[in-house]
Amino acid sequence: MESVKERKLGIIIQARTGSTRLTGKILMPIGDKPMVLYLYNRLNDYFDIPVVIATTDNSQDNHLAEMLVNLDIKIYRGSDNNVISRFIGAARYFGFTDIVRVCADSPLLDMYFLDKLIRVWKDDTMSDYISFEFNEKPVIRSHFGVFAEIVKLSTLEKVAGLFGDNNIYLEHVTNGVYMNPDIFKIRLLNLDRELAPFEGIRLTIDTKEDFERISELMPKLKNINFEEIANYVKSKPELLLGMKQTILENSK
Repeated sequence: MESVKERKLGIIIQARTGSTRLTGKILMPIGDKPMVLYLYNRLNDYFDIPVVIATTDNSQDNHLAEMLVNLDIKIYRGSDNNVISRFIGAARYFGFTDIVRVCADSPLLDMYFLDKLIRVWKDDTMSDYISFEFNEKPVIRSHFGVFAEIVKLSTLEKVAGLFGDNNIYLEHVTNGVYMNPDIFKIRLLNLDRELAPFEGIRLTIDTKEDFERISELMPKLKNINFEEIANYVKSKPELLLGMKQTILENSK
């Protein structure tokens, strides 16, 4: 059995400026900082575990990399398209045995839910993948934009070895894990009851409309937690309708 003392958990933020739907979005301002820095600071301030950023080795990400290095933020640069190899490389470089995967386009990540995941991970040495589920799917496939996931480095290495010719598994880091429950031990904590009232909420930032909505929300929030944000959105029918429309247009 794997020893708890041998494990090292690290948060890896997936970030690149070459998004096809909203190029350069992670450098757009949330509050008074670029989106990626806003998220990094929230994570770094909240958790006493390493936080690093995994970006690409494309020249278009040179500016991002220089900015992060100048701020003394740890980065790793790897493949743009083979994202699973970028995560494997980052975890190996920083000595992580287990990875909290976070996307830079989710600046309103809910720290309560992530803290809960980490607490579960501390007592669970057997699961290859730990996250939440909603409507019988991992929440990472939803549009809520406030959740993370935890996966073992050894599990990603196994996915890369088994499915190295499958672009879906290479481009989407954890697809090859949770889509193969016969191979991997998947642990999903059910959130059907908690999330059912908020099914149409979209806080991930993939489009110009997403960014404009989040920018409109930010000054009105006292705390960055999903329940407060979701209740505010529900009180604004036009805002909620816009989110639902964007979900339809960007269904996963």
